[in-house]
This record gives sequence, C-alpha cells and structure tokens, in this order.
Amino acid sequence: MDLLREIYEDEVFVKVYLQDEYLNFKEFTNCTFRNCSFNKGNFANSKFMECVFIECDLSNVNIDNCSFHEIKFDKCKILGVNFSTINTLIMSFEFTECTIKLCSFSYLELKKMIFDNCVIKDSFFQNTDLSGTAFRKCDLSGSTFHDANLTKANFVSAINYSINPYQNKLKKTRFSQPEVMSLLDHLDIVIEE
Repeated sequence: MDLLREIYEDEVFVKVYLQDEYLNFKEFTNCTFRNCSFNKGNFANSKFMECVFIECDLSNVNIDNCSFHEIKFDKCKILGVNFSTINTLIMSFEFTECTIKLCSFSYLELKKMIFDNCVIKDSFFQNTDLSGTAFRKCDLSGSTFHDANLTKANFVSAINYSINPYQNKLKKTRFSQPEVMSLLDHLDIVIEE
C-alpha cells in the first residue's frame, strides 16, 4: 500500500501488515481489505465508504473522528476499539462472524444494525440506541448494556447476555427461552425448581 496517497478507490488490499502505522486523513471508497493487519494503527480522521474488511486484525486501532459508511466487517478480530469516537454524521456498518472484545459502542445511534454470529465479549453499550438492532447467534459474555434503547432489538438467538430491565429501555424487544431467564438475575427474587 502506498502510504503517500490520500485517496484510494476500487482497490483490493491482500495481506497488508501495517502495525503501528498512521493511516489518518485517508479516503477509501469501494475498497476490499483481505487478511490485513492494522494492529495499533491510526485511522483518525479517515473516511471509509462502501468498504469490506475480511479476516482482518483491527485490534487497538485508533478511529477518532473516522467515518464508516456502508462498511462490512467479515470474520475480523476487533479488540480494544473505541467506536464511540467515530464521526457519527454518516455511519453504517455491520459485523459478520467477528470477534469483538473490549470495545465501546457507547453514546452511538446504531439503529437496525446487524451483528451476525459474532462473539462480543466484555464490550460496552452505554447510552447506545440499539433500537431494531439484531444480535443474531451472538455470544455477549461480559458485555454491558446500560441506559441503552433496546426497543425492537432482537436477541432471539443470542446467548450469555446480561441485561438489567430497570436500566435499559425494553419495548417489544425479542428474546427466546431459556436465555430470557437471565433478565431475572437483576431482580431480588428467589426462583425454586
């Protein structure tokens, strides 16, 4: 990848390894990144439009004021990323079969977003609008939902979530058994068999 250029369009990047590299103030349109590692990279103030990340390592990437529009993350490793700092003016992305750990999605409007078959561990959804969002076949172990809008969100095939019904907005939120019983963990009750 030529780091001197500022604009990239309709390009495919395969097995690019840019550890600790600065990729800020760049613009990527309709680009595909496959088997790339951007561990501890800096994407601050960059724009990604209609791009796909496939089997990439995006751990500890700085995405301050970064724009993501129609972005797909497929089978990516995403650790320690603070999505709360992205540019929210135009924002749309989805995750498929990704490992997402220790990430923050707090204070974002993520309406109708799709998390499909992902492991989302120890991540934060504080004051996040997740109305209509689908967590399809996701493992949400250790993830925190606090003051989140979960109206019409879908947790039917999700597992290991812990959602306090008193601290989140639940309206027509979809759950399935037996996982829905975890909502009772936040009540001061005793359930006997």
